[in-house]
Amino acid sequence: MHEGLPDDAMRQVLILIRAMADMEWTTVERHCRRRLRASDVERTIAEYGRTLVPPPMDADGLMDVVPVGTGNAWHVMTPLWTAEEGRSDLSARLTVVCGSDGTHVELDDVLVP
Repeated sequence: MHEGLPDDAMRQVLILIRAMADMEWTTVERHCRRRLRASDVERTIAEYGRTLVPPPMDADGLMDVVPVGTGNAWHVMTPLWTAEEGRSDLSARLTVVCGSDGTHVELDDVLVP
């Protein structure tokens, strides 16, 4: 666990971040909130002008994980990595909810400095 985030939830967060780096926009779309589309994420990254790459193995240690409510939900802010910069100024804001129907990871936004 990372600050209360179950291992399965962390794995799913990393899968989503890797899908963004691999430009698997169908996968990203399944995790987007209603107001955000994978095309918005793709455009934001393209406008940033760098190439996303998968996070390093120790990426979970750089995530800001904050519990929400009664302990089955978290807000996660994670840096993103690019081929040109390594750890980038880009970050992803996520909501993770663990319930009886499984773990859900929602991409809330991709933030550019």
